[in-house]
Amino acid sequence: MSRIIALPSKNSPTLSPTQHLSLSCWHLAYAALWSEQTFSKDEIDRTIILIRGHLNSGTFTHFCERILLVRSHSKLETSLYLPQPSIWMHPGYTEGYAYTRLLHKKMQEKQLEIPGYQQEISVFGKFYYQYQREPNKACFYSCRKKLLRLKAYGLLQLFYQVIAYNQYC
Repeated sequence: MSRIIALPSKNSPTLSPTQHLSLSCWHLAYAALWSEQTFSKDEIDRTIILIRGHLNSGTFTHFCERILLVRSHSKLETSLYLPQPSIWMHPGYTEGYAYTRLLHKKMQEKQLEIPGYQQEISVFGKFYYQYQREPNKACFYSCRKKLLRLKAYGLLQLFYQVIAYNQYC
């Protein structure tokens, strides 16, 4: 009689929660900002270490929101240059992730003044975090439903893409 041994998945329990969330943030940043590019394993590892540092000084959802803000600005500004991820994520690079602190603060201030202002960005961050903590159909479909209601089709497409990256990359 033969025995079937399950192979570990990419999200195997060997990752600590911090490593898992850092990797999830990398998948989001990659899908949102650099999906058309290929990077070496060393570049990805350096970037994930930098992301872990950003997560230590902020929250997962704020990280996601800041990445999505850059994504929306890059669509508006065709001349926006994004260097390789390890440079852009470096705390000393003031035109990279460090700059998004100002964008995020402005967004939060406007959200206080104007109810529903860029609500889709906050919805994405919240549900992506929930999905990373406990992947399940209910969370997936709730996010889908809310983003469809907000007509945030681009963010819904990004959500699908980043979930696939988490599963297979």
